[in-house]
Amino acid sequence: MQNSDRPYRYELKYCLSPRDIEKFLSILYCHPSGFSNQFPDRVINNIYYDDISFNSCHENLFGISDRVMIRYRWYGDIKHFSEGVLEKKIKTNALGSKAYFNLGGPQDLNSLTEQVNGLMRQSGKLFPSLQNAYTRSYFVDQSGVFRLTVDRDLSYNFPSRLLHNMQEASYHDERCIIEIKFDVEHFEKFNSISSAFPFRVVKHSKYVSGLLALVY
Repeated sequence: MQNSDRPYRYELKYCLSPRDIEKFLSILYCHPSGFSNQFPDRVINNIYYDDISFNSCHENLFGISDRVMIRYRWYGDIKHFSEGVLEKKIKTNALGSKAYFNLGGPQDLNSLTEQVNGLMRQSGKLFPSLQNAYTRSYFVDQSGVFRLTVDRDLSYNFPSRLLHNMQEASYHDERCIIEIKFDVEHFEKFNSISSAFPFRVVKHSKYVSGLLALVY
């Protein structure tokens, strides 16, 4: 059952090395827009879905402007798996939107996959192609217009090991992913936010990065 759709918004990213993240955070805490922690850090877990041809991955790699990604997300420990929500991420260039679906508490990967295929009704059958987890910190500026997240301790695995602790994952990425999110009407204000950061906005997909790291 679909819950809601989120309006399109900008989702712009920085991909930083461990050395650069300390510099970024020191700038962030002194930023003239007054960024502060929005709420406590939490661990995010995802199971990504793709078809047998990995079209979702290929569309991202080839820069297709209009694309869709399917993932199941839950928070905290692996034991909270059944409490997650299915997300349909819709991208149009730098703009992103989401649709959310309640699944009624899948107990394992097989029941999750069955529900995903029943809801999505794609032309090709979807399968769980990647699992990842990371710790996310949340910030918001004084106006409440710009939300900023910092993702660190990224780990990746194939979903066949879903019930294993992600500390034992096959690949760990030391980089940090910064994302600044804001509604379309505030784009002109973004320059005043980003000018304080001496880093370049980049294209980055955790899904694609994780797959490539595990395969190659």
